[in-house]
Amino acid sequence: MRTTSSSLILASVLLLTAAACANDSTTVQINAGVSMTMILIPAGSFTMGSPPTEVGRQPAGALWPSADHTDETQHMVNITRPFYIGKYHVTQAQWQAVKGNSSYNSYGQLIGGSEGPNYPAHTMAWGDAQDFCVRLSASTGRVIRLPTESEWEYACRAGATTEYFWGDDGGQMDTYVISHSNTLMSTYHYGKGYTGGPPPVGLLQPNPWGLYDALGLISVWTGDWYAYYPAGPIDNPTGPATGSYKVARGGNYDCGPAGLRPALRDPELLNLDVSLRWFYGLRVVMEADVSTGASGRHGSRTNPAGLQMTSPRNGAVTGIYSPSGRLIPHAADRSGLQPGTYIVREQSADRTPQSRLLQVP
Repeated sequence: MRTTSSSLILASVLLLTAAACANDSTTVQINAGVSMTMILIPAGSFTMGSPPTEVGRQPAGALWPSADHTDETQHMVNITRPFYIGKYHVTQAQWQAVKGNSSYNSYGQLIGGSEGPNYPAHTMAWGDAQDFCVRLSASTGRVIRLPTESEWEYACRAGATTEYFWGDDGGQMDTYVISHSNTLMSTYHYGKGYTGGPPPVGLLQPNPWGLYDALGLISVWTGDWYAYYPAGPIDNPTGPATGSYKVARGGNYDCGPAGLRPALRDPELLNLDVSLRWFYGLRVVMEADVSTGASGRHGSRTNPAGLQMTSPRNGAVTGIYSPSGRLIPHAADRSGLQPGTYIVREQSADRTPQSRLLQVP
């Protein structure tokens, strides 16, 4: 068990906070026929990672050649601002509304998938997911991005201090998680013309904060580069500025219980081999206005000058992402930026991360 008296008190506070906004959601209208429901996640604190004794935690080097890729060191994280996160994975209808339906990888696979409108978008590298966020941000005027690792795990755990958000064993896996061992995969999906992909979103029960398929179904990309966790408490971690691997979370329908733990980290290369992209998709975050908790509009949405990187509401720039999802180093000469919409990631003096859109004319 990972529960202590202090963590029980913390969990109670978080659950009471969440109860106040359990049904607080907003809708992002993508086009006339396609929208996206976002759930408001309250600010709070939680223990990120897992204890060494957690069942299913792999020893160093068991999943990846380097021990660096299995770090789940427990540490306290403070999420100081509320945020919205998708109630479901991004669906193929939402993907096509934003990105169109004509991109194929070198295996001839349609990026985003082709099972149906309510199936999760998948078959993508990190840059594909990032490009979706940039395009949706540009079309809606809201800052929509990939979650940080800490935001994802905080929302997935939903105040729980146990291995899974329902307890310390996999006994309720069939209630909440689409995985290869779930009876739904054999009785519902395999028996109805299974084509090798995931089932639709939202078939099982949500977690306590209202997220469907919080674990399983399709692994979701985060915005973070992989790095060792810090030893002590930290506010709003966003990972290092650069790295070799982007981290995916949540596991997918081909995983067993060990690969479906909230603490599990899945570091992958930006140009993930196309044979593996089938299992990767996204769930997006929209930043909430801290004054109202109801708007995704945060900071300056446009920048007529095109190159001014700070304003009174914005802090130090920690990263700029291009329309194609490429990270532009902060130290780079930005005078050569091509016209387009960029996501600028910043950090305020109190280490609170924030984002804004930068429109280069």
